[in-house]
Amino acid sequence: QSSGAAQHTSHAVMRAVENRRPFLRSGNNSHTMLITPTGQMLGQIRDRKSGSDFTRDFQAYDLPIHDWGTTFYTRYGDVFAQTCFLLCIMAIAKVLIQPWFLLKKQRLATIDAARR
Repeated sequence: QSSGAAQHTSHAVMRAVENRRPFLRSGNNSHTMLITPTGQMLGQIRDRKSGSDFTRDFQAYDLPIHDWGTTFYTRYGDVFAQTCFLLCIMAIAKVLIQPWFLLKKQRLATIDAARR
């Protein structure tokens, strides 16, 4: 009865929403439920006496099957995160390389002034 079961359930809700798909979550001894594409948790199995999520039981679920469409994440994956990473690398490179170019420009200006 650790917090791990609740964390796995939270992640399952996020996966259902980001992929716009129903998710049937079946825990070994906890948090068994149907998660809708909107993140609702339906038909969660609980102990009838104590109301605890940690129980042994079974239940049949009607899993809705039809075309839910696709989300941006389903179609393109981690493109947004990769783009952010690339922009950060470019910004860091600009901050590190720009002073070098300015120094080189100053030295070239000094050399040109000395030649005249």
